[in-house]
Amino acid sequence: MKKPLFIPLNKAPYGLFCDGRKTYELRRLGGQWTEKHVWMGRRATLSYGYGKRFRRGGMVMDVKIADSVAHMFTRLPYKFVLPTADAKIDAIVHAENMLFANRPKGRVIAFEVVTDERLNPFDCPVCLRTEWCWDGMSIGSKFECTGCGSPLVIGEGGYDKHLSGNVPALLYDYPITLPVEACA
Repeated sequence: MKKPLFIPLNKAPYGLFCDGRKTYELRRLGGQWTEKHVWMGRRATLSYGYGKRFRRGGMVMDVKIADSVAHMFTRLPYKFVLPTADAKIDAIVHAENMLFANRPKGRVIAFEVVTDERLNPFDCPVCLRTEWCWDGMSIGSKFECTGCGSPLVIGEGGYDKHLSGNVPALLYDYPITLPVEACA
């Protein structure tokens, strides 16, 4: 299994991720910030700086690439990236200044990181909803989320969200049970 994606952050964005107000990170496309390294289902580590004291585990749940910050914010609400911005134009200017200071503007990548505290092992890794019932299923059972159609697999011993080919899949590594009302 590939190491978690390491995402160093300043104090403010780290705090916003921790309290759930920030859900997407925006970076200049290139280097480690490409589809080769940032993909849905990859484990991630949010870190306040490069130290080891303030870190949160999570999962990359969505990835978007755009030709510019302005274009990205037509595909993604700016509040997901910069929740403290008062207006879209303020978010665009702030993001461009951070990402492209003294550099030509270019392509960007935005990715959603759901922290472990917000992850539910019963949720689909794509739509984040519990849209199925495990009634009669056992370890090794393969099925699809009825909400979005993503393939899922039940296993034993922990759980991991991963890609099955190019399709996100959820691997449960322990026998699981679901509340009765979820199977109604």
